[in-house]
This record gives sequence, structure tokens and C-alpha cells, in this order.
Amino acid sequence: MLNDYIEKINKKRTNKKILEEKEMKHIKRTACLLLALGMLIPTAACGGKAKGPENPDETLMMKIPDLGYGYEWLEALADRYTEITGTPTWVEVTDIDTAYSTEIQGGSSKYDIYFNRGPAHSFVANPIRVGTRTYECILEDLTDIYTAPNPYDDNKTTILSKLRDGYDYYNEELRDADGDGEVEVHYYGVQYADSIVGIVRNKKVWKDSWAIPNTTDELIELCSTIKGQGYTPFIWSSQASYWSNYWPLWVYQYQGYEDMLRFWEGLPEAARGNEPSAQMWNRQGWKEGLIVMEKLLEAEKGYMDSYSLSVDFTTAQGYFLDGGRNIAMMVNGDWIENEMKKNYSNVDLDIIKNPVISAIINVLPDKSVANDDELSALIKAIDAGNTALKGDGYEVTQKDYDRVKTARNIYINPNTNHQAYIPVYSKKKTIAKDFLQFMASDEGMMIMSKTSKGFLLPYEYSDAQLEEIKGVAGNYVKSCIEGREGRRVVSSAMYRSRLFTVAGMSMTPRYQLGNSVEIMLSADPTTDTYMSAADIFRQNLANVMSAATAFNQATGIDFKRN
Repeated sequence: MLNDYIEKINKKRTNKKILEEKEMKHIKRTACLLLALGMLIPTAACGGKAKGPENPDETLMMKIPDLGYGYEWLEALADRYTEITGTPTWVEVTDIDTAYSTEIQGGSSKYDIYFNRGPAHSFVANPIRVGTRTYECILEDLTDIYTAPNPYDDNKTTILSKLRDGYDYYNEELRDADGDGEVEVHYYGVQYADSIVGIVRNKKVWKDSWAIPNTTDELIELCSTIKGQGYTPFIWSSQASYWSNYWPLWVYQYQGYEDMLRFWEGLPEAARGNEPSAQMWNRQGWKEGLIVMEKLLEAEKGYMDSYSLSVDFTTAQGYFLDGGRNIAMMVNGDWIENEMKKNYSNVDLDIIKNPVISAIINVLPDKSVANDDELSALIKAIDAGNTALKGDGYEVTQKDYDRVKTARNIYINPNTNHQAYIPVYSKKKTIAKDFLQFMASDEGMMIMSKTSKGFLLPYEYSDAQLEEIKGVAGNYVKSCIEGREGRRVVSSAMYRSRLFTVAGMSMTPRYQLGNSVEIMLSADPTTDTYMSAADIFRQNLANVMSAATAFNQATGIDFKRN
């Protein structure tokens, strides 16, 4: 039944593709099929240049940007929701979402759900005054639908229970919502993208002799080999680099997942105490991750395409996909193929497993891994499902095996800020919440993933569901799906901290220093822009310490300088 529905939706869109691209670029209609009693609902738009639904007061109004994940999946969800419930829906598509936050905070938007990019704490941190009215929070509290049984899954699940391990934490906002002086966990957004970012390789450029690296030392050695054979290892764009999204992965690997949860709380390593402190940034993992970046981006090494510092990200992606510049790899996400499909339809990409930071051997519990060769051999065994503590090229303790396995089996999502928000002043909040529950149901998940040809919502899919989705996905997106399987998600949205949502402040290397770390590391060492990994680490810690006083005043929290 669901397959027939998906096929019908896709066929309808194929037949209307030219009309929609030419005449309905910004506004797309959805829904309006049949009521349960067989009565026709007036359509939201009947072709041509649509101005909006005929009865907006009775229509669930949604807005979404046409970015890497597209919008067709939301149209399909809206169509099906109308078919099930009889509620008319409308999906407006825009080129970008930069105005969404302003619209929401304006207090009079006609849209009931915004599919937005931006952390909820930017809305939640402080009251917003609109005219004569003050909203303590401009977003509707969604805690109830996070914890309530989902009627579209026969009341057997909740949104919270279906989230992949890790996502619940990044969605939490700490807030005294009822004014009783107690700060509690609330939810104000629902994520709509289980993104993955990693090292993407162009298989049309890749040589069979280039071994996929298991460790960061092997990655650096591979870059030397690729360059030595007349090819370019990487390209990136200084205007919108994904390196900043990716390198925190190595921090997680080095520090360990549990310690990074302390980081998100504003706490230092356990040995330094249990009170919020600027020492939260004094973690060796941040420095080790920067050192790997330094070795990859250092100007004199020439591992990066010469256009990396001068072109925008779309041009950089084009150079990578075109193949003419012989670029082997690019840090990017599961969206690149869909984002560039209009101009580059015949590409052959995959996303490789994340190399484990070589410096991890210095912090293994039992120090039983002697060198990078042994670490690589252990990773190879882990990937093969071998649980033996002694094998080809390695012999380790159980604790060290487990620690390396955990490091290998995480993936980075840079888009935990892709959230669906409901303005608190919407007159259709109940319907909007109901739609988000439908989106989180098994049926909603499959409509989204199959219509989008393989993109996932941040929920747990069964093995059978994933196999069905892979059947409609291209090879690249399929490799991205497999890159998530059995792995725990971590976030690279470093501004997103439960502690900092109390004040809505950012305390990160990227923003505290004014430039992206990759720009500083790749700059000419004779210029003022350049900073070494060690200098970045020290300066960031100093900046956080100097900001501690302002943070204390904003939050009332004793955020210690030392």
C-alpha cells in the first residue's frame, strides 16, 4: 500500500516537473485529496502561479527551504496527512531560510511550522517582545508530543523513544518554563535530518592502489601519496568549509563519548572537578584534533586544491565532482549529490569510514596498542566483526578493544540544528503537533526516506526498513546509510550546549577566535591570519576565561575562570 502511494507521488511529480520548475519555484502546493466521507476538499493550488491556499485559516501552513535535502519529501508527507486526516495543508518553498528566524520572532507569521536551520536556544534564551505583548518563549513547547504515545504508531511509540541514541541530548533545552525557579528539560524543536558528514571520495579519480585509511596517520600518508602521483588529495571552501563540522569527530574519539557529555555541560574533565569552568576547553582532544587538521591543511604541504581559499562552496563542490582537477576527496555530507544533481548527474561517490585519531593510543586504558600499525590492524578486525583480542597484527586488552571500537563506531551530524518549529502564537498548534507526530511514525519515516531517495529522519529504522530504503537510494546515499548503521551519532554543532542555552551564548574555537580554524591553519605562516594548532588551542582557552565574567552575569551560574 505504502509502496503504491510512493510510486503514485513520484509519478505525479515527474509528469509535473517542468511546470513546477518554471511556474512554481517558490510556492509548492500540497494535499487536498479526499475526506474520509468521500467529499472533495478544495485544492490548495490548482497549477499556475499559486498565491496561497484559498482558506489559510483552515489550512496547516508550512515553510521549508530548498536546500540539500530538497522539499519533495515534505510535500509527500503533507499529501498523505491530508488523505488520512482531511486537514488541508500547504507547503511553501523558499530558496533559503535566512528570514525564517525574523518571521518567527515577528509575532504574526501565518505559518504553523517552519523547517528551519538554527538552534532553538536562539529563540528560547530570552523573552521576546512583540508590540505590547511579551512572549516568554516564541516557540511552542513540544515536550508533550516528545513523551506522548504516537497515535500514528498505534500508541506504541513516542518521539523520544524512537530517536537515535544521542539525538535526545542535543534537542534538550534547560529552562524554567513555569517560573517556579527550577530549571527543567524541555523540547522546542523536532529534528528533520539525520545528516552525516565525512570524507567523500570521487571513485572516478580514485586509484586502486590507494588504500582507504583506518587512522589519521594513514590519512596524512595517503595525502602524500596522492600528491606524489600528480593528483590533489582534497578541496574545500574557506567561505563555507565542512572541516569545522568534521574535525570535532576526532575530539570525541580521543576524549571518549562520556567525557564529551561533560563538555556539553560546561564541565572540565573529571580530574579537574565537577563545577562549570572555563577549563571545559582544556581538553587535550581539542588540541590533538587541531594537530591533525594542521598536518592536512598546512600550506606548504599542498594537500589542498589551490582554489580552496578563493571559491565558494558550490564552486568547490563542482570542481570536486567534475573530476577535471583530479581531486580525490572532499569533506562533505550525504546531501552533496542531491544538491548538485542538476549539473552533475553522472557522479560516482562514496563516503568512507571515519579514520580513528592516531593519538588515541596515548589515552587507551591499558596502553596495549604499541603503534599506528597495530591500531590499524585492530580497526580492520573490528570492521570485520572480529571480537578476538589477538589477531593479525594486533594483541590488545578488552578495555582497549572496546575503547577503539567505540571511537570507530561514531558518526558526525553537523545539522542537529535542522529543526521543525511551531510559533507559540499559531492558532493551529494542535494540528501542527499532530503533523510532527505523523512525521515521526513508521509510515511518515518511510514516506520521507523513499520520496527523498534515501535521506533519513533522526529515528531508529528497522533493518527491513533500511533495506527497503536502500532499494530506492543511489549508490552514494546508500553508502551514507551504511555509514550510520550500528553507530552512535555525535554533534559538531559546538555552539549547542545544554548549559549555554540558559543564556544563549556561544563559546567555541570558531567563533571566539573570529576565523574558522581551517582558515588560520592553512594561511601563509608569514601573515597575521596564520595560527598554529597550539596557538589556537591556547588562545581559545584564554578567550573563554576572559568571557567567564560576562557569562556569569548572564546566567547567574558560577562559571569559574580556572
